[in-house]
Amino acid sequence: MPVMTNSLGVAGYGEVSAATAPLLFGVVAFTLGLPEAMTFVFARTGRRRGRALAISCGVTGVTGLVATMVVALVADWLAGGDAELASLIVIGTLALTPALLVGLLRGVAVGYGAWGLISIERTTSAIVRLLLIVTLAFAGNLGVLTATVSIGVSTFAGSVVYIFLWRRGASTDPPTSAVDVRFRGVMAYGGKVWIGAMAGVVLGRFDQLVMTPLSSTRELGLYVVAVVISESVVVVTVAIRDVMFGAESHSPNSSKLAQASRLSTMLTVFAALAIALIGPWAIPFLFGEGFAAAYPVMLVLLLASVVGNPGMIAGSGLSGRGSPELRSYSMIVAALVNVVIVVGLIPLTGAIGAALGTLLGNAIMAWLNIRWMRTRFGLDQSMILLNRSDIQVVRDSMRRLGPGSGR
Repeated sequence: MPVMTNSLGVAGYGEVSAATAPLLFGVVAFTLGLPEAMTFVFARTGRRRGRALAISCGVTGVTGLVATMVVALVADWLAGGDAELASLIVIGTLALTPALLVGLLRGVAVGYGAWGLISIERTTSAIVRLLLIVTLAFAGNLGVLTATVSIGVSTFAGSVVYIFLWRRGASTDPPTSAVDVRFRGVMAYGGKVWIGAMAGVVLGRFDQLVMTPLSSTRELGLYVVAVVISESVVVVTVAIRDVMFGAESHSPNSSKLAQASRLSTMLTVFAALAIALIGPWAIPFLFGEGFAAAYPVMLVLLLASVVGNPGMIAGSGLSGRGSPELRSYSMIVAALVNVVIVVGLIPLTGAIGAALGTLLGNAIMAWLNIRWMRTRFGLDQSMILLNRSDIQVVRDSMRRLGPGSGR
């Protein structure tokens, strides 16, 4: 991102963000909840999983193609009437179908607990994007088009590693519960997750999708920089959420779930404070002086990340325990509030209005998810405030990672 912002400027980077926003929106919006369904199926049963995967691949392929055509039809509106930008949106969205299929395989890997493959896939994609962007910049060929293509290609560049999933045979453990791997069963579970995923993508990406027609590409450029910086504080939380989803699908444990929420929230708070302190210097230095105005937007989004953290972990518990619709209800309410604020404030305040919408939406989502865990599953532990056992876990971890630990 610093390479692109310094090479393209605020307006140019805003155009890249506008061109790739439908792709990044679609990668989450058009999954139909099938990656999560694959995690649930592969974690809970050792029989007939290939059938469920084949169904999911077929549905995902068709959905990706249809979604690409839909984006092409509305590209002119998304581009604010800019014909050249509309063409870039269509080009970027060509990566949607392969990106959706990679997400499906990633869901299978989570169900297997193949965290090494997931790490390699994501790292490979990031390295490919970095090498493409840096090479183009040094060659003097980094423009809005080449940057858009680079981002599109990198969404599925690491998928080749999932060829090693075939080596993992069916589990020898008895299934923890009956799982319907027929078309109806897979789609039923996926549909429950997808409703929440759609609401989640509205909460997290809708503002970027409509920023250009409601405001300008400049405001979008500032906002995307602030979003990416703020999202860096929840990198660990996202990893913990994925692990807890797999663990809760296999063997629910309220004590571990609550502790994961408390510790990840603590890490998020520390990371947010550190970034907030260095932000006034780091943003202009890394991204260019034109992006200094992103700092107040970033502060609001950092707070939103902290507030939403325990809700993310609670949501993984709800989905893992076979009740993804409860998480979906929370996300729907949060998304509706977010849309009202975004549509009302972006034309008046630009990026800061979108950030306020995210903050309130995250707060609502977190409160509802935690409430569902308490009322439906009897969670009687705090998911926010640390206790003595958490402090001991931190101390033990530091000792294992410290000098002389042998690790």
